[in-house]
Amino acid sequence: MDDINVKLVEYYHYDQLKRLHSLEILELGIEENEIIQRIHRDFLDEKATEIVDRFYLKLWKHEEFKAFLKDPQQLARLKITQNKYLHELGIACETEHYFEGRLRVGLVHARIGLPLTLYISAYHLLFTIMLDSIPKAIREQRELYQRMLKVLSALITLDTTLAVEAYHFTEIGHLKNTVDNLLDEHTQLKHQAHYDALTGLFNHERILLHLNMALSDLPNDHALCVVMADLDHFKRVNDNYGHLMGDAVLRGISSRLRATMRGFDYIGRYGGEEFLIILQNTDLEEGEEIAERLRSQVEQSPFHHNNTSIPITVSLGLTHYHPGDTVENMIQRADEALYQAKAAGRNRVTIIP
Repeated sequence: MDDINVKLVEYYHYDQLKRLHSLEILELGIEENEIIQRIHRDFLDEKATEIVDRFYLKLWKHEEFKAFLKDPQQLARLKITQNKYLHELGIACETEHYFEGRLRVGLVHARIGLPLTLYISAYHLLFTIMLDSIPKAIREQRELYQRMLKVLSALITLDTTLAVEAYHFTEIGHLKNTVDNLLDEHTQLKHQAHYDALTGLFNHERILLHLNMALSDLPNDHALCVVMADLDHFKRVNDNYGHLMGDAVLRGISSRLRATMRGFDYIGRYGGEEFLIILQNTDLEEGEEIAERLRSQVEQSPFHHNNTSIPITVSLGLTHYHPGDTVENMIQRADEALYQAKAAGRNRVTIIP
């Protein structure tokens, strides 16, 4: 979640009714506005900077807080935020602006990584310093002093509650990011489990699984062809131009083969420079046409390296489904057909029905 663009009062449904209800629970009604104004006028606005300085000096004495205060620039920003916080304490506390601002104060501390338990402890310390800053003249007015204590306590409780909400928002954001990262990792692992890293085609295990699924429950009269394809003299490419060029050729050939095939067919890297192709709903005659088209596409698209044309050809072995065939049967026949194509001079399609 983007805490900059999200309006926190909307995220937590702090509409006018909910805000007024929160204040009612803390007994912060309209009649308390006069006390809030006196708190600011009689001591808080004048002593805000002093309170903030005392507050951070006390925090510095505790090792738990030092890690968050050692950066001078961050400390300066925190002091500015804290000073602004005191000047606005309780002013128009029923408004959306006030609630949003208090939520944001908590968010600042959540983002710097201050644990919530320490934050609540700091609030208690701030409250203690504020009480200690009330002038003696006010303390001697017992009724006024008691009303100020009650209002200050209610305001600090409200702000602490909103801070907890802000921390919750941050934690939800972290959890969402964690879940998103885990889903991304899962997607990547799933992709790695199914696809060949170099060519982007199905890997050996996945293409065999597709063949197994294609054969399962296949009606006896259903048409299915399998093709084993192997690049001719591929070792020469690696020897003459290097393995990086060989990898580029493999990627290019894979892309061309996949682009030439129909959308419902499957192709995978069986191993090395060898490919296994599954032609679904395809009889032997149509399978031969497709295999020949694949062969021609490779032959007519030489690769180029340093102004040198690198001719590439492919040999293909084709077989057709027979009732009762297994994955092993079909691959064995297609492999034998490929062997015959190689033996007959390469760059051709050989069929074993």
